[in-house]
Amino acid sequence: PAFVPVDFTRVHPPMAHFSDCGTHCSDPYCRQLDMLPTKCDACDKVFCASHYKYEAHDCPMGWMATDKRVIVCPLCAKAIPQRAGEDENALWELHASSGGCRPSE
Repeated sequence: PAFVPVDFTRVHPPMAHFSDCGTHCSDPYCRQLDMLPTKCDACDKVFCASHYKYEAHDCPMGWMATDKRVIVCPLCAKAIPQRAGEDENALWELHASSGGCRPSE
């Protein structure tokens, strides 16, 4: 029997080319091409599954950009925005002495 060359492109179609899909991770030491990247809601950079958490990419904004806390004044029931790391007692004292606190009857 004679050797018959096989045309593998007819047997197996060529593989899809995905080099133009996905986005590289913004972590400077990773740069992995990720097909399902995640955008950080605090710093707006794109990261792979390993680096999308604030702690994993040392996000400069982190929880401060997304943490929305308030304290409720016990006298006037007004919601007072509290920034990360701000003392709630000092915040309440400032609110009570500002003249904006009007106790309800």
